[in-house]
Amino acid sequence: MPKKRPGRICSSCGDRYWKLGPRKECSDKCHVIENTPVHGDCWEWKGSVTGSGYGRLSRKGKCMLAHRMVYELFVGPIPDGMVLRHACDNPLCVNPDHLEVGTHSENTQDQYDRGRNP
Repeated sequence: MPKKRPGRICSSCGDRYWKLGPRKECSDKCHVIENTPVHGDCWEWKGSVTGSGYGRLSRKGKCMLAHRMVYELFVGPIPDGMVLRHACDNPLCVNPDHLEVGTHSENTQDQYDRGRNP
């Protein structure tokens, strides 16, 4: 009878889990830190991050932005051609209460208004 492989310890929550591939966390919930002191009620993504500072993940072989996935899970689909705007101005935040649907031009205007895009 083959030996069972020992479980892993989640790098986020400390729970034991059985490793299925390269992941270091036991579940997707462990990619999020809720209510961080730095950003108040932001839920900060702890997983992989894009070059521009947004959380990203892979689902069924498709790469997607973490805030978009969380918004769709909690709120619903994002209409075609629309983007999500971070009211908190924190790209790592995936709190659905901080995300609102808008146009690309509204999002660009937000960047100018907040001094992030001179």
